[in-house]
Amino acid sequence: MESQNQQRKPFCTAPFFHYYYKGDKSNTKMLPCCESRVDGKTEQTFKSYWKGDFLKEIRQSMLDGKKHDICTRCINVENKGSFSARKHYANMVDRLETLIGEELVYDVEKGTQFDTPLAMDYRGSNLCNLKCRMCHPGSSSEIAKEITRNEDEYKPFSLGNAKNKLYKDNKEPNAFIETLPLDNIRRMKILGGEPLMQEDVYIALEKVKNLPHAKDVIISFTTNATNFPVRFTNLIGQFNKFLLRVSLDGVDDVYEYVRSNGNWKKVLENCNKIGTFGFTEHEICLGFSFVIQFYNIFRIKDILTFVAEWEERKQPIWNMYPFFSTIEQDHLSSMLLTNEDREYVNSLVDEFDKEYPNKEYTKTVRNIINKFDMDRKTSKDEALKLMQDYTRTQDKIRKTNLKLLHERYGKYL
Repeated sequence: MESQNQQRKPFCTAPFFHYYYKGDKSNTKMLPCCESRVDGKTEQTFKSYWKGDFLKEIRQSMLDGKKHDICTRCINVENKGSFSARKHYANMVDRLETLIGEELVYDVEKGTQFDTPLAMDYRGSNLCNLKCRMCHPGSSSEIAKEITRNEDEYKPFSLGNAKNKLYKDNKEPNAFIETLPLDNIRRMKILGGEPLMQEDVYIALEKVKNLPHAKDVIISFTTNATNFPVRFTNLIGQFNKFLLRVSLDGVDDVYEYVRSNGNWKKVLENCNKIGTFGFTEHEICLGFSFVIQFYNIFRIKDILTFVAEWEERKQPIWNMYPFFSTIEQDHLSSMLLTNEDREYVNSLVDEFDKEYPNKEYTKTVRNIINKFDMDRKTSKDEALKLMQDYTRTQDKIRKTNLKLLHERYGKYL
């Protein structure tokens, strides 16, 4: 395949400048982005991925203006009126070109004229201290531990082999980070597991910090904020911008139900602490993310109010748009709601809109509840049965009770 120039606009730009890596104790996955919906290339070196036929075939399809099999998720999101990752990467190109001072030239063989990633999504390990209800052993070693200890109870849910995703030592770094070419990186997204527990994350940040253009690098960092080590906070101000996203998925008792092992008061304390370190909005942005799901749907107004009240505090570092996303699993989505309960949830959003008018993010929440989740592939009866079995199993193991979060849950269990 011969090189292509900028005259041909790719259907999606991600395969040319972006790299997604997902690793755990037993597996690695390499893809253009986290929304790619084909099996990733595993057990390879970075070079064999970046130069291999798998990625070249995807790039050629994009230059031909054709959607690829990997695009299923983004096309689905766009068809339902939501903002897709594909559009996000198109916007990212403009920012990258400003940072590097030249236009990107798209190339099937090399990606761009730089022949290395300019942006990266790195998820080096499933090491984590939480076991969130919508998560899985590939992204949480705590879930892997729980499944291993309760194999018979978890067997019906086909969550995969958990035994090979356990950690004996939290200081086991993923050596793959040492092989990644970071010289041209301008944006690095880091997730987990919980990245603040992972040694290879600190290795990566130190390597990027020492680049000649470190002050031009934007770091996007998602954490559960259960702990902010001094080692981490000392690194924050050494980049052009540090986008610190805290995953919450609920407030108060809903947070602690969804994000098992988490302590709501401690997380709030840590978030407030970041605001006292003297960072400016030019150094760090603090924001929150929520996965809209069955477990938090009846308390959606609490979530929206929390975000609005945080905005009103006008902390200098708070200027990141709150991120509301769809849940992956159909059986944990708001598709389960009866028509009456869907109307009730919409009334909660209406109440919030009256109290806090002109908040753009309520449009996203409404779209998830009334459009995206209404068009799930799983039948409602099948999804309800799976939710019931899954919830009862986890409530029994974790000694929790979904019904205590809201009276309306009783009818579903």
